[in-house]
Amino acid sequence: MADYLQVARTLPVPSPEQVRSFVDYVTEAHSWYKHLPLLPPGRPFYFFLDPNAGRDLAVDGARMKYYDRKEQGFHYADIPTAEYRQRYGYLQYSTGAGPSFIVPRSTGVLLVSSNRSPLQVSLRTRIWTELTTRILSLTGFRPAGNAPDVAALSRAAESRDPQLVAIQSAEQEQISVPREILEAGCVQLTGIIHPLASTFWIWGAKAQEAQSASSRWPAETGGSDTVLKVLHCLKDKPSLQSSEIQDGSDDKPMGFHPVIHALVDPERQRLKKLMEEAIYRIVYLVCR
Repeated sequence: MADYLQVARTLPVPSPEQVRSFVDYVTEAHSWYKHLPLLPPGRPFYFFLDPNAGRDLAVDGARMKYYDRKEQGFHYADIPTAEYRQRYGYLQYSTGAGPSFIVPRSTGVLLVSSNRSPLQVSLRTRIWTELTTRILSLTGFRPAGNAPDVAALSRAAESRDPQLVAIQSAEQEQISVPREILEAGCVQLTGIIHPLASTFWIWGAKAQEAQSASSRWPAETGGSDTVLKVLHCLKDKPSLQSSEIQDGSDDKPMGFHPVIHALVDPERQRLKKLMEEAIYRIVYLVCR
């Protein structure tokens, strides 16, 4: 705990505006409607402060090092570091629910993962796994020397074990995020957090799943009646104007359904409030 606090306490405390903005950022950072169930139980998300928030994590030889991102990164959520810091400060999240990507570079690889923190894995493995080597070879990239096992990195990135969450100090020392911080900053989230959960086609694709699990919808936002009403909307598609459910716009995604949105948005707002509360808990633990 002391090692993490020594680093975290040097970081600026996020403002209320940055906290709200970060919560909005997380809700669309990945296609959560694909990677998370629409109904509880969801998947754990861990919030914490990270000195390398908003930076790229690159692997070169036996080293993992962070670099400022000067322009839009490989993934649409990877905005330039300066812009990230202005909007969200040093807030960070980690989850095993999203996708991971390994992007070959001329001198190493770039790890892009929903688990945004450096991972506690051994970087000094003898050889690449056969599958990873084959995939990377298609890009023309060839591992050389004492290169890390990228397959192991990918598996670790997809792990849901909070023990793997770490930050990296200025001296490139990996420091585990303490369990007390992870527990305080943990929220179980579902795919409802993503704006596309207000669309006709998402619920249509998951109608059977939703019907069988309707009893798990939180009572605070309507319980199973909410799910049943959403499913009823699917049957009433012809009664809606085609423009209401088919036309995308700047503020409404393709397939936006106004009635479904009114039904599920209270749950989305509840989850966002839980995220804000989790962030304030970890800030309190760091600053007390």
